[in-house]
Amino acid sequence: MRSDKGLENTLIEVIQIALRFHDTDSRAGYNSFLKGKSTANERIEKYWKQLRNHMTEFYIQLFKKMQERAEFDGSNNIHIECLRFCFGHLIQKDLKRAMKEWNEHRVRQQNNQKSPCGIPNVMNNWPEKYGGRTFEKVPDEKLINEFMYECAEEPKLYSDEFKTLIDIVEPELKMPNSIEEAYVNYKELIVKIQRFQDP
Repeated sequence: MRSDKGLENTLIEVIQIALRFHDTDSRAGYNSFLKGKSTANERIEKYWKQLRNHMTEFYIQLFKKMQERAEFDGSNNIHIECLRFCFGHLIQKDLKRAMKEWNEHRVRQQNNQKSPCGIPNVMNNWPEKYGGRTFEKVPDEKLINEFMYECAEEPKLYSDEFKTLIDIVEPELKMPNSIEEAYVNYKELIVKIQRFQDP
């Protein structure tokens, strides 16, 4: 496996080396993970820019405007939790939609490049159709279970304590289906929580 030297790859490196530690080929153990300069990541960099322009920038600007209007204080844990509670599910839904669209879109042939073209999901599942082959190795099931236990905890959008607080101040609250509903919920919850904390 090859990656750049970004911090986001540290855990991946440890897992990759551990999974390949007892193999005997030339790319086993520490040789199974290479760090270096990314020279062939133009497509993904272009995608990150596209994702920011078409989705994440909207949320960034919305939260900045809320901050400018003193509706959101990034140093206030209640405001942060409330923002996550109200907008988190919508952001997750948008990210899943973007992932599905990316994995089902057609990658076009690039001029003067040998990189494959086709639909990412299909290229991954049937590499031989594109002149490639799978490099999958069957991992040790016990090791996989250990990694799942240690590293794959489902991330939480907000704390259990915050959910308990919401159940107290607004027990009938419905999860928002739109940005507008999330914004209204956020503003109302902040007021109700402040009243609850400062009787």
